[in-house]
Amino acid sequence: MTALLALACFTVASSVLAQSESPVQLQKKAIAAKQENYSKLPRLFGTTNIRETHPPLSVLTGGPPSNEEVEERQGRKLQKFLLDGDSLRVNTYLKDDEIWHAFAFHDNVWQVYKRPEKRLIVTQGVRPEYERPFDPRDFGFQDCGETLETIANGGKLTATTEEKDGELESFTLKVTRDYSGSGTTDEFTFTKANRFLLTQRQHLVFSDEIAPRVAWQLDVTYQKFPGADALFPKQAVFTEFTYEPRPHWLNKAYYEVDQLRVERNKSNDFFTKIEVPEGTDIEK
Repeated sequence: MTALLALACFTVASSVLAQSESPVQLQKKAIAAKQENYSKLPRLFGTTNIRETHPPLSVLTGGPPSNEEVEERQGRKLQKFLLDGDSLRVNTYLKDDEIWHAFAFHDNVWQVYKRPEKRLIVTQGVRPEYERPFDPRDFGFQDCGETLETIANGGKLTATTEEKDGELESFTLKVTRDYSGSGTTDEFTFTKANRFLLTQRQHLVFSDEIAPRVAWQLDVTYQKFPGADALFPKQAVFTEFTYEPRPHWLNKAYYEVDQLRVERNKSNDFFTKIEVPEGTDIEK
């Protein structure tokens, strides 16, 4: 059986050992690990190179499986970000130097700019509806408003652990939502080697007719932040799967973090002011 078919059949490779901590305790452990790591990060600047790919069309129309990756049209983007505690600014660029998309959060104010729509949205306290900006520190979460707590709300929380010589090496939190005839499971894996920060997330779907199978998966690796006792993501790979006409990966997005440095020169104006072209609609 191929690795992908094994994934499709939801074969769990890790062993489930006797655990001394409950799922809720492990959830708190993961939250505390992230908060501790965040607290050690200084005001920082960095860039993220994004590359999006898909398999050859022949694979998606019934041809043989392939590891070949075809780059999406406009599949390369560059992000520049500034982080300082809860304050966040991310600019996204395509081929030119003009901002294609930007968002900022500071003093409980959200700003989202979309160049194609010539629109700037400003909201107080509540993230603009339908906007899903994400934090470069948290590739495992789809937007700044998503956390382990919000995901676990309304779902069944379980956990598995791996131990070595009596020490916890990794654990996986599972949040299952079972609806009438269908449901989802999100699995979050945290490892001791990465200070119990998130290293993998899998989103599974199931129904009365379909056994649980992975709809998408995110894998994160880390690097040590220069000059601080803290980790920062180095690479994240998002993979989406299809099962028709056969199991195969459908899309991939690579996020490569680079040029991390302590930033002392930019003022808070960078968080509070997104400069937009003349004629941009501003919604408040």
